[in-house]
This record gives sequence, structure tokens and C-alpha cells, in this order.
Amino acid sequence: MRTVKAAVCYEYGSPLVVEEVHLEPPGRDEVEVRMEACAICHSDIHIIDGEWHYEVPLIPGHEAAGSVSRIGADVEGIAVGDRVVVSLLWSCHRCRHCLEGEPYLCIGDHPLELRSKFTNRDGRELNRALKVAGFAEYTVVHETQIVKVPNSIPIVSAALLACGVITGLGAVVNTAHFRFGRSVAVIGCGGVGLNTVQGAILAGAVQVIGIDIERGKLDMARAFGATHVVHAGETDPVQAVMDLSSGGVDYVFVVAGVTRLLEEAADMICKGGRIIQVGMPPQDDTFTYTGQRFMGQRSLKGSSMGGTNFQRDVPRLMDLYRQGRLKLDELVTRTYPLEQINEAIAAVAEPATLRNVITF
Repeated sequence: MRTVKAAVCYEYGSPLVVEEVHLEPPGRDEVEVRMEACAICHSDIHIIDGEWHYEVPLIPGHEAAGSVSRIGADVEGIAVGDRVVVSLLWSCHRCRHCLEGEPYLCIGDHPLELRSKFTNRDGRELNRALKVAGFAEYTVVHETQIVKVPNSIPIVSAALLACGVITGLGAVVNTAHFRFGRSVAVIGCGGVGLNTVQGAILAGAVQVIGIDIERGKLDMARAFGATHVVHAGETDPVQAVMDLSSGGVDYVFVVAGVTRLLEEAADMICKGGRIIQVGMPPQDDTFTYTGQRFMGQRSLKGSSMGGTNFQRDVPRLMDLYRQGRLKLDELVTRTYPLEQINEAIAAVAEPATLRNVITF
């Protein structure tokens, strides 16, 4: 049993409690990782605020990277000391989605969700949010949740490959099956939205329109490759997109988790256009489409973690980063020690924040 420091959510909407907890060693097909960096994703905040249904107490954090510290039985291809990205994505290798090449939709029972391996000093089990528990000095994950990181990539930047980058970029190349030479609007230009922008550029978009209500995020969208930007607080974004695209874009990626934006997106696409929902709206929100909204082969599709095959796609993204074609370092706004995690979470609401990262 290892004693580690972790940030624990005991009550929704309350500050996390940084305390010593206990972690059992890795079992069969499991790997213990010493955390070095874990970014704060909006999904963590939704969980901490009680907007998503997880049972407290729990340890959040899922966009992480570190080094392998212990290895369980039957784990192959990984050695103690290896630097790794750690993600919520895993594969049971047995369910129909895994067998059909869709591991990002795996419906198998994750063993560490059935029994967390974390307990507090009173012996109470601590649940892990999103299969990782990255806001702890050490964690144990399934072997399919990690990918090796070369020494040439900073560990803080590598952590972003666990969620934000693959969610945004993957929505373009995997979920949308983007067709070269098409036009794009991206609604919401935060950390994930900027990866959607650079994904569209990498996929060969001829026009990328970034839409946001924060001027600073629009400036970043241009830096990441957007050809046009629209300040939704100063102009009608639907009309602006229609004017810029001469009648509608081929794809709209709704990255902001605001349900009504799906309705606006339907008015931005041309015939044959596609809306891709990337952001996660509140669970009880609804939206309305008229019966003829999708005439002309318009469509709406959800994206789950960018349709990412973690073991296949992350090494390719690392190659793009090393070639200077994928921006990672620019996404990091600030790093914080674990003891300042509540300040780091509060700072996510600041307009200039893309990704705050906890370092260990």
C-alpha cells in the first residue's frame, strides 16, 4: 500500500481537499504511474460541481502524463521509468465496439471503476472520476490507458494529448471524416476548440471561421490557423458565417457546451453540411429543430473523445508536434502545484485561460 497526496472531492461545489490517501499496487494488466502533470479540463469541473453523476468522495483529473513506477502481471511493452500519457480511453478488447475497431466506445466493465484501489485515512473508498484519478501523486490505470512519450516532448505538453487535443482534432479527422478543401466554423475557441481549428487546417480546410465571445480566444484562434474570426457578442454569428462563406459552411463544430448553439449551427451549414457536437452540454438541457431543418442532406453527429484510437493516434500526433506542425506548448496557460489546485480551477474561468496544468 502506497501513501500518496491527492485532491479529493467530498462535496459537490466545495473546494477539493488535498490530503494523504492510500493506493493499492497494480494488479493484472495494470500499471502504476507517478504523475508529473495533469491538466484541468472542463469535464473535471462539471464533475466537481455535481453536474455529472459521479458518487463522492472521488479523485478527479484525467488529462495526464507521468512515468511508470510499478507494473502488474501480464503487462508487456512497458518498463519502469517509461514516460507516458495517461488517458480515460481504454479498451477491454472484447466488447463489440472494441472488436469493430471503435475502442473509444468501449462498453466493457473497467475493473478500476468496479474497485478504485484508492482509500482515505478512514478506510473509505475514493472513486476515480473518468477512470484516471490524475489529481494524485500516483495512480493505477489499465495498460491500454497509456502511451509512451519520447524524451523530446515536454511532459506538461504531452499531458494535453490525453484529452483536449485528441477531442478537438479527432472530431475533425475521425468523427467528421473531413473532406479536403471544405469550409469550417468552430463555435467555442477555448483549449478544445483551438485543437479543432488546427485539426481543420491539418485536414486541408480552405476556410476556418472561429467563433467566440472572448476577444483573446479569437486572437488565439487566428494564431492556430483560423482564416476568419467572429465575435459572437458583437455581431450575429449566423449572419456572419453566411456572409463569409457565401451561403453556409460544410462543417460546424460546436465545441462550447451550450445547447442552444446546436440550433444556431443548423442555420450555418450549407446543403450536405454537417454539425459535429464536441462540447458536453448539461445533461438535462434540450434543443429544438423544425421538421425540415435537415432537408438537403444536412446532418448532426456527436463526437466521443474525437473518435480516437488512443494507441494509434497519439503517436502520430507526437510526430506532428516534433515536426512543428501541431501546437501543444501554446495551449498551456499556467502550471500550479497540487496544493494550489483550487486556485487553478478557479482561474479556468478567466478569459485568457486555455489549459491550467497541475504539476507534481
